Amino acid sequence: MERLKSLKPYLFTAYYDWLIGNKITPHLLVDAKMPGVRVPVEYVNDGRIILSLLPSAIADYQCLSKGISFKARFKGKSEDIFIPFHAMEQLIALESGSALPIGSVLEQLDLAPDDEVYPCLLYTSDAADDLIGV
Repeated sequence: MERLKSLKPYLFTAYYDWLIGNKITPHLLVDAKMPGVRVPVEYVNDGRIILSLLPSAIADYQCLSKGISFKARFKGKSEDIFIPFHAMEQLIALESGSALPIGSVLEQLDLAPDDEVYPCLLYTSDAADDLIGV
């Protein structure tokens, strides 16, 4: 039997894409003390950092079996970011204030981790409307 791929990148992408498709600004609360986290430490406060995942705020976004990676600008300087799923505390819908405890949910669904890159779509509002048939 062929090894199953991890569900984590698919589930993260589904919720993220739903937020973008509904024109909601996604932010990610990260435990920056967890192993594997790559963020600019000067922006960490009390061991945590909140990152905007708005497509216009990030570049080179990828979903990996272990987490997400992208580039973001901090005070004009481009930084490589990597957030493992186990370091994600909440995926926050900024406009509604609701949050999903994404990291703990995804870690419980760790069926078959591997290092394969999974494609993730970055949407413009027109592209998202085309996908949902609006």
